[in-house]
Amino acid sequence: MTITVKHTKVSTIPDTDDTSLVRPSDWNADHTLVGLGTMAEQDANNVNITGGSITGVTGLGDVTGPASATDNAITRFDLTTGKLIQNSTITLDDNGNIINANSLGLDTTPATVPTTVGTISWDDGDGVPTVALKGGNVNLQVGTQEYARVFNDSGTTLTKGQAVYISGAQGNRVAVKLARADVEATSYGTIGLVAETMTNGAEGFIIVSGALYKLNTTGLTAGATVYLSPTTAGAVTTTKPQAPDQLVVVGWVERVDNTVGSIYVKVDNGYELDELHDVRITSPQSGNLLIYDATTSPIGVWKNANLTDGTGISITEGAGSVTVAIDSTVATLTGTQTLTNKRVTNRIGSNGATTSGNITPTSDTADQYNITSLTGTSNIQIPSGTPTDGQRLSIRIKDNGTNRTLTWVTSAGGYRVIGTTLPLTTTANKTIYVGCVYNLADSFWDVVAVASEV
Repeated sequence: MTITVKHTKVSTIPDTDDTSLVRPSDWNADHTLVGLGTMAEQDANNVNITGGSITGVTGLGDVTGPASATDNAITRFDLTTGKLIQNSTITLDDNGNIINANSLGLDTTPATVPTTVGTISWDDGDGVPTVALKGGNVNLQVGTQEYARVFNDSGTTLTKGQAVYISGAQGNRVAVKLARADVEATSYGTIGLVAETMTNGAEGFIIVSGALYKLNTTGLTAGATVYLSPTTAGAVTTTKPQAPDQLVVVGWVERVDNTVGSIYVKVDNGYELDELHDVRITSPQSGNLLIYDATTSPIGVWKNANLTDGTGISITEGAGSVTVAIDSTVATLTGTQTLTNKRVTNRIGSNGATTSGNITPTSDTADQYNITSLTGTSNIQIPSGTPTDGQRLSIRIKDNGTNRTLTWVTSAGGYRVIGTTLPLTTTANKTIYVGCVYNLADSFWDVVAVASEV
């Protein structure tokens, strides 16, 4: 290190001719000090220079700062000269902890993505920060993925993409084994997919929720639901399992590729019937039915029960079936039984608002058709419907207090008198009954009885 020294006091005395002496011009000139070592060495030796000025010192720079600063504060440049520094509210303590940082802004277009465990960087593809997790094989996308660190208790090496279930615990970790959907024991605790290779007895990460990338999804269909396989431990399938296999949704196929395929993981374990909160199953047997119980404790739940026999009815419970049988005391639609002390209520139809003109009785929905309040000439048409042989139809007619003319359709399908005469007019305020029986062989409604109120 060299230092140039200049005296602050200048001599005005002229020089003498003797150059062996220090002359006034020598005093006034700049003096160079050499062989002083480094500034650090001089500082250690507490070298102080007072009076005059020092110029030409190299290695000192020209940066200036405030009169005071916060201990451990991170210094910042002030303005753009590169020569001024200022204090900061952010501190870096002796243990490497950054304190009082309001926010952290990441480079959204990094030239290189860091891979060192514990580093955080921006993933512009998915638009989220990414943290390199322990082991260096798994990156956590903050906000879109959830991982769990687990213990491999399967007895074999677990590989990326295999489905696992919680089988217990080891130390501070849940233990996992390969899941399979053929029985409840290996499926109901399905938690996610393996995110990195784990040897038996080692710890590693599994993904619980979010997209798992860089998989071989060849043979799957993009967008398809992914289920836990009932045939191969740890495998997934897009074929929906059927009972008695367990239905466990693992997620959905996000991308199909042999190296960069991906599955969006969101495990949804199916439920057994007796796992529903409003169902109570006790010692189930073949033929049981679910019956809602609103009165017996526990109330408000569905319970398994058998149907009980009733009068003339017997119940037989079988494997997947319930048979209901009735004896001869119960009338059936197709059986031949005798009704004793029973009343059959006739079906009644009417002309409604049609009080003159064409009036069409209905044979399919009425046993007696009432024509009332006639206001003019009425033409009684062929009854509608599909009558059966021997079917009976009674027609009751009454005017509105004035005699009215009646006409009848007597062509095929219409009315044919047998041993009587069709009424051709009404008597004011008097009721007429016309009794008909359908003759299927001749396609006529045979009129077998006509009676008028006297």
